Amino acid sequence: MAGRTSKTAGKSSRMPARVKTGKPSSKSRRPKTLPIRAAFGEAFEVFNEHRASFLRRGALWAFSLLVYGIARAWVGYFLHHPSGGWALPAALAVVALAAWVFNLGFQVEITRLALRKIPGPHRAMKADFALGLGIGRYFQASVLSGLAVLAGLVLLVVPGLIAGAAFSVAAIAALEYRVKTWHSLAVSAELTRGVRIKLWGFMLALVPFNLVGLLLLGVGLLVTVPVSLIAWVAVYRDLERQTKLPKLKLIKLR
Repeated sequence: MAGRTSKTAGKSSRMPARVKTGKPSSKSRRPKTLPIRAAFGEAFEVFNEHRASFLRRGALWAFSLLVYGIARAWVGYFLHHPSGGWALPAALAVVALAAWVFNLGFQVEITRLALRKIPGPHRAMKADFALGLGIGRYFQASVLSGLAVLAGLVLLVVPGLIAGAAFSVAAIAALEYRVKTWHSLAVSAELTRGVRIKLWGFMLALVPFNLVGLLLLGVGLLVTVPVSLIAWVAVYRDLERQTKLPKLKLIKLR
């Protein structure tokens, strides 16, 4: 009996102790923060550091917006009052399209500049896409996220609002992450997890901020629009630093 007891005791001593496993408690996970005031402060710092460059681009953007508005208005007029052929309306439509593309390029260029001035993590997953390719990726991500938001709004209002916050930085992610454009929506959803309500607070704060620029005879928009775009990048970078992204399927660059 004693021998058996000693053998049993020997076996039990060799057996590893059972450890309770499970998901980490929510207390061990640090919740994400979204300091809106700090984002605006960082945006103003970047803008002031490169004020001349941003104002020059802002003036070109305002001119393209004016051209787009005038050309679009004339196209609408000729469509309702057709006379003298379609050559002039077609030419005005091309001008309006070119101005719209320039406007999109302005957004992309300001965002690209801000991404360079405010460095972030996950550099192994990123690339510096050319401006033309960047415009295409930015446009595709914007359309895809817009369609997702529209689908949510059609089904129910709340899913649309959630999608609006979840995919709010997809276009920015598409400008630098080496993933297929639709995968940038997944990157955005991961980055914004846990702060989507706060993101709506940030988006609402941009409205009166740009209204002030509009009230200043529109000239203030030359400052508020670039600062708003830079603030988006500051928010995006802050969320990146707080997020551990899953392994992404990266595309190969030629």
